[in-house]
Amino acid sequence: MLLESSLARRSNLARKGIAYGLQVPRTIRRLASRPADFRVRPPIIVNSLPKSGTHLLMQVARSLPNGRYYGSFLAQTPSLTMRLRTQPEIDFHIGRIVPGEVVGAHLHYTEASNERIKSINALHLFIYRDPRDVLLSEAHYLGEMNRWHALHKIFAEAPSQEAGVTLAINGSDDPRFPGVVERYSPYAGWLQAEGALAIRYEDAVGPARDSVIERVLQAWRDRGGRGDISLSELTAAID
Repeated sequence: MLLESSLARRSNLARKGIAYGLQVPRTIRRLASRPADFRVRPPIIVNSLPKSGTHLLMQVARSLPNGRYYGSFLAQTPSLTMRLRTQPEIDFHIGRIVPGEVVGAHLHYTEASNERIKSINALHLFIYRDPRDVLLSEAHYLGEMNRWHALHKIFAEAPSQEAGVTLAINGSDDPRFPGVVERYSPYAGWLQAEGALAIRYEDAVGPARDSVIERVLQAWRDRGGRGDISLSELTAAID
């Protein structure tokens, strides 16, 4: 798969270009889909606060049988602009998801978003992490890894790692990047939301990992997911 190529792994820009090209077959597949298709091939939305383990849980989701991955990502505030998407925009993007598709997301909790996700019979996985580790990861990512992010420059200019973390805690003068409480709070509702399976990052990488994978597999089957795969096979697929 092109999205698994060495070029896509080396270059975020190349990966985005490939994902953009895959929107054509994705759109064709969506137009041909019927409501019944979502009942036997539930989409999987892997949602998180940024830098909380999305990639880790995506590996599990993409290893389930009969899935489709087009490189799509649903962000409440896209990294290039940091513009907050409206509810109608979020509803539109959720509505473009196709049966069996695996989609990553950084999506704020709203009752409307939760209902829209449930309307397509999606398995919604929400992974969360110790906020202290999120802050460290966020400062490193914005300052050193993602040159295309709207906030890269201000983090890259931080004189030290400690200064970068302080910036992540307090926010900046840019109103698009407020303090940590205002940034993180909009995600908290997913922890108790009906239909969302909340997973602790520390469990997913620790001794409870197999139990986490088993929960995901059972939740996928409960949604109607079909495919002959055992827990041991799924675990082996992501090692």
